[in-house]
Order: sequence, then C-alpha cells, then structure tokens
Amino acid sequence: MRISSKLLLISSVFLLGCGNSSDHSANNELTYKDTAANFQPIVTDFNNPVLLDSSQNVLFPLANPTDDDRMSFKSSEQVSYWNIAFYNSLSKKYHLLDNRKMIILQYEDQKELSSGPDVYSPEVHDPNPAQGLNIDGKLICYSVIIEDFNKDQKLTYADPKYLFTSDDAGNNFKQISPANLNVVSWQRVAKTNKLLIEVQSDSNNDKLFNNKDHIVPYVYDLKKGGPAEPVFSKEFNQAVDKLFKEQWPGAKK
Repeated sequence: MRISSKLLLISSVFLLGCGNSSDHSANNELTYKDTAANFQPIVTDFNNPVLLDSSQNVLFPLANPTDDDRMSFKSSEQVSYWNIAFYNSLSKKYHLLDNRKMIILQYEDQKELSSGPDVYSPEVHDPNPAQGLNIDGKLICYSVIIEDFNKDQKLTYADPKYLFTSDDAGNNFKQISPANLNVVSWQRVAKTNKLLIEVQSDSNNDKLFNNKDHIVPYVYDLKKGGPAEPVFSKEFNQAVDKLFKEQWPGAKK
C-alpha cells in the first residue's frame, strides 16, 4: 500500500508538470505570434544609428535611395539623407528633424566644430560622422538643400545649400544662412562663439552656383542668434575692388 501511494504521488506530480510545460509553451507561442503581428513592414530603413556621447539621444539618419526613378532627385553623387529620426533612450520619445522635403548633405556637432581648424564643406567633407559623437554645447549643424532655386520642379545638387542648426535632441531646427546664397563652407571661432560662413551668390543670374560666382563671408552669432551678417560692409568691398583694379589693370577676379 505504501509503494502504491508513492507511485500515485509521483505520477500526479509528473502529470501536473507536463501540463504546466504545455501551457507555458502555448503562452510563449502566443506572445511570439502577437509580436510578429505587431511588426509592420515599412519602406524606410532605420539603420546605422549615431550615438551622441554625454547625451541620451540617438540619431537615425534616413538615407536617400541612390538609384530610384520614383524620387525627384538622385543621391548617387554623394551620401545624403531625406530626414533624421531622433530617439531619446531615456524617455523613449522620438520625432523627425523636420516635416519639410529636403536633402541633408552633412551634419556636424559643435564638438567637431571646435576641435580644430577644419573648414567644413558640404562638397568634400564626410557627411556621415563616426559613431560616438561628443556633444559640446548641444549644437548640431546641417548642410541642407530645401529650396527649388532654379524652378525645375525638384530638389537637386544644383540648388543652394543652406546652413541649419538644432540642439542635440533635434529641436529648434532653423536656417541660419541667408536665403538664395549657396553655403560653400563654415567654421567656428571658438573664443567668440561665432560661425564664419562662406556663401556664394548667383552673381551672373544663370541659376547656377559655380566658380563664375563671387564668394562672400558672413558671420553668425551662436549666442545672440538673429540673421547672419556680412563680415565686410558694402563700402569696404567697393573700396577693395577699386584698389584691385588700380593695382592690377586688366586682371580678372
């Protein structure tokens, strides 16, 4: 009788254990199915996240397709982005940099701007910074094409590049370079906390920006904000042109 009781107890425990294991597997399978059902296929690739040092924010640059006839631009000339998604890993909040149609050619943080004498040019500088950017002052600069300057009904690399800034959370995204002027390069004057911006005007009105157009320096105050201002006055520029013509007659600038 004692042996039979023991066998009955062992059998009951075994059957109970099997039943629990079956229920657990079923619950896991249900959870996996629910998770898979919630995953929706999307067109955009959220790849290559950029981690910002000393910040909880993460950037997800959204790359432009390199060869797609459905798009109104081609990004095969260089790497570019149609937007950037910002994700706060602490609050789990996220948003796009801006809702306007644009081409982002380059973005740099303030630490990079103050790290040396480098001049940042959207034509030659690497538009994809390395992982682990170090934010200093919570400022990010962007080279952006956002205006159909030549009125060809699409955004292309022939349109002017404007300089934009935002904080490291992707907020307060604003244009700081003058409209209708193509940004050639920029660099930060660390001691005065200002940006020197070289811009190019369409001086011959051919709707192109090339070596036939004049380059003019502008300055932007990062603390005060407001519009960027020409470094030199109109009178000074005229005096310099006059002196050049007097000293170098027949020469072309």
